Amino acid sequence: MVKVPTKDSQVVVRSIIEALDEYPKGLVKTITFDNGREFSHYRILEEALNCEVYFADPYKAYQRGLNENINRECRRYVPKGKSFAHKCDEEVDEIEKSINSKPRKSLKWKTPYEVLQDYLNFALQT
Repeated sequence: MVKVPTKDSQVVVRSIIEALDEYPKGLVKTITFDNGREFSHYRILEEALNCEVYFADPYKAYQRGLNENINRECRRYVPKGKSFAHKCDEEVDEIEKSINSKPRKSLKWKTPYEVLQDYLNFALQT
């Protein structure tokens, strides 16, 4: 999760790049967005992260199922219609930590943090 001050496309794309830049190149292979204007500079993202960007068809949230699930989790902390603007960066980090610490059936009951750590450990060994 990254809190951005505005939905300006350049700001959003730069924030995504900064958030993912700490991970090994090649970790991110694809990203799927909805059709919001904030993603109009997606080509910069593709080049910086060497990944493919896809856009879901309008009104087909099932094409972004995992993202929709995580959005629902976020809304447990900040109800729909409310903004993250009143949350400080530390609070956003705590929400992220809470969501990524929950075991998931789709990950064979591992947490996203555990899966990422397993991948990073494997990548370091090869």
